[in-house]
Amino acid sequence: MISRHAITVVILAVLLLAMTAVATATKHIVNVGNFAFTPKKTQVAPGDTVRWVWSSGLHTTTSDPSSSKSWGSPTLSGVGQFFDVIFALADGPGPFPYHCEVYPLTMMDTIFVNVPATVHFIKVSDFAFTPAKTPVNPGDTVIWLWESGIHTTTSDPSSFKSWNSPSLSSAGQSFQLVFGLADGPGPFAYHCEVHPLTMLDTIFINYPTTVHHIAVGDFAFTPAKTHVNPGDAVIWAWANGLHNTTSDPSSPKSWTSSNFAAAGDNFQLTFSAGDGPGPFPYHCDFHPLDMLDTIYVNSSPTCTACGDANSDGGIDISDAVFLISYIFSGGVAPGFCNYVTGKGDANGDGEVDISDAVYLISYIFSGGSAPHCQ
Repeated sequence: MISRHAITVVILAVLLLAMTAVATATKHIVNVGNFAFTPKKTQVAPGDTVRWVWSSGLHTTTSDPSSSKSWGSPTLSGVGQFFDVIFALADGPGPFPYHCEVYPLTMMDTIFVNVPATVHFIKVSDFAFTPAKTPVNPGDTVIWLWESGIHTTTSDPSSFKSWNSPSLSSAGQSFQLVFGLADGPGPFAYHCEVHPLTMLDTIFINYPTTVHHIAVGDFAFTPAKTHVNPGDAVIWAWANGLHNTTSDPSSPKSWTSSNFAAAGDNFQLTFSAGDGPGPFPYHCDFHPLDMLDTIYVNSSPTCTACGDANSDGGIDISDAVFLISYIFSGGVAPGFCNYVTGKGDANGDGEVDISDAVYLISYIFSGGSAPHCQ
């Protein structure tokens, strides 16, 4: 029997989660009166609430026809009456113009939503995806936002990442997808199933040069004979079939993945300077005679300065962001080059951790000491 103490702990945990969710959202007050909405041009974050509070007069708050989010309050006049609208991420970036139905020519305003740079909106309407050819970074989210017509967003057979939205038709409906490192470099061509010849588009991913994507499926590793630099990561991503990736006995580096079968499963491995030049032959244990391949490590590594965690040839804030992604989100590891603990060990303490990101920020913005990897 569950104890009273355990039940109390669960209830408190649920309440704490609820309070945290509420605390992260903000309520913005817009005064309605004197033939005006005050303040004007309110800026909100996704998940925030706008509350219109009546102070005088007979008014409404009503979205314009051009607004991608629709709302309409009753006609209110009592002091202190209010009307709430929550602006969600799926509502899109706006802007969201609105007016008073009683005084439509003089009482007008607009709500603006500050959308994170990691979220990309594509409007679905008028037999087109807008904007076209969207470039994203690994980990970014794409949200298709319906405006008119019955449409889908469906990956082409040539796309390594597969998706298929429901057939949607109502304005404001949406479908979202995250593009991760395991999805590969793309491109990701897609179309509308209802209008496959006229509604076509492609998502492009800004893939790191330090990550190499190998598709596992159709009894092959594709591409074959991948060449990497020391410190680079290889991601085997499953497309179909029951397979694994296992080093040959002759490989100086040993590994074996789990036995995966689901599309989207993946296995990641970093080849460091300490692993040697290879080559590193490997195979699939289920098909050892026909699923064979080899990883080659370039004998002359691409060496850039200590602190250049992302190997782009410079030391700037992007290196600190790269380290934070590696430490907290399982991002790609910084390269080793000719440093014992790698280019990410900016403070030279023998570890790659958050202190290195802080060290870089101090160096870049506050004139702190230069990076000095071991």
